[in-house]
Amino acid sequence: MKHENLIELLKTENRYFSKEEICEKLPNDFKHNHSIGHDICSTLWNVKNEINNNFEKFNVVIISNKMGDLKIPTREELKEYLDWEKKQCVKRFNRYWKKAKAFGLIDQDTIIGENWQIVRKG
Repeated sequence: MKHENLIELLKTENRYFSKEEICEKLPNDFKHNHSIGHDICSTLWNVKNEINNNFEKFNVVIISNKMGDLKIPTREELKEYLDWEKKQCVKRFNRYWKKAKAFGLIDQDTIIGENWQIVRKG
């Protein structure tokens, strides 16, 4: 139910909602951690990630800004987010391949094979 409640709240307005605001508006689902630090509500972050990891089930993606505020993106914002996510993915794969190759754990044929597997499963 937390997932659905968060989605419904974020759908009410086309804007970012702060973590504090979400905790205030959905007190039965999310509790504000008033200790010092950026982790205001770990449950909220876990629910957001579960929604994003199961976007087919929830039919929505939730994005966050640099402050950690959450929003259901417009189509254009989703395109920008996916572009950013793709760039992050490419950076991580490049870093992995460089390290693995440098330490002799893979060769060029393995890299090509792994790329093909990723694309096929994608």
